[in-house]
Amino acid sequence: ETVYVWDEPNQVKFGYAKQTLDWVRATFPNQLVFSGTLGWGATSEDYWGAVGDPNMPPGYLWEDYLEDFIDQVQPDVMMYNTYIFGETGTSSPVLGPKRVAEASKTAGIPFFAFVQSFELENPPRRFPSESDIRLHVFSHLAYGASGIAYFTYEHAVGKAQIDELGDPTQLYYDVQKLNPEAFNLGERIKTLDWGESFWVKNTASGSVPYPISQWQSFKGTANADPRILDISPDYAKSGNQGDRKDALLSVFRDKSTDTRYFMVTNMYNDGNMTAADAELDYYVQFDWTVDHVWRIDRHTGQEVL
Repeated sequence: ETVYVWDEPNQVKFGYAKQTLDWVRATFPNQLVFSGTLGWGATSEDYWGAVGDPNMPPGYLWEDYLEDFIDQVQPDVMMYNTYIFGETGTSSPVLGPKRVAEASKTAGIPFFAFVQSFELENPPRRFPSESDIRLHVFSHLAYGASGIAYFTYEHAVGKAQIDELGDPTQLYYDVQKLNPEAFNLGERIKTLDWGESFWVKNTASGSVPYPISQWQSFKGTANADPRILDISPDYAKSGNQGDRKDALLSVFRDKSTDTRYFMVTNMYNDGNMTAADAELDYYVQFDWTVDHVWRIDRHTGQEVL
């Protein structure tokens, strides 16, 4: 069981948030206690919480805010809010999980994410399509997230999984289909140590759209698996080549057995696309020493050849 305390506190309120978390821990010692931070893209004043405060460091960034939050609030879990689907287009689906994964890994705590499952007029946020919500959830799992929450379930700020009459929307059914898959993968991922994630660019795409390394730099990193020689869309199949039809390569390790894992995530989405519309085929080429690969079936959670 969990207790969620104080949504999106800014820096000047961290002391109060810490006092509240400490009281909850003392009163309910068996509860998981945490708070949730602002997402990226806000102003320094939003993160700090006071306009014109002379105590605010110059250029106070989201990364500074996350570091202060972990150090001063000391939550059991690092939780953050991330709402990336604007009226058109998608804001970076990797910047949020990347920064939070790095901060939580340094602190030695797991991280959760509130993902967008609502529509909003101001600021404009579109109602997520099936390809949107799957991208949002799986991109967090690709960075080692241990938990996913949806904001919102009911019609609180706008159209959501349940409408104003209490009836399920299409997103409800999309999430209903998605959740067992995310759970099956997440049960394994939360036991692993996330190493790093790399962008796999489709040849038809332009430059890497986000602050993340291309997969070609993978071989020169401490997290590299020398047995992975290449990863690419299967251009022999129709529909796999095109702008934005990119992927994400993430590497993990089970430190108890020194077993390596990798995850390839489809990063193609659009506000009008179903999962089938956005489906892509990628292949991974291994060196001659690899004669079989175990796969975690996202539908069953079982390891299969």
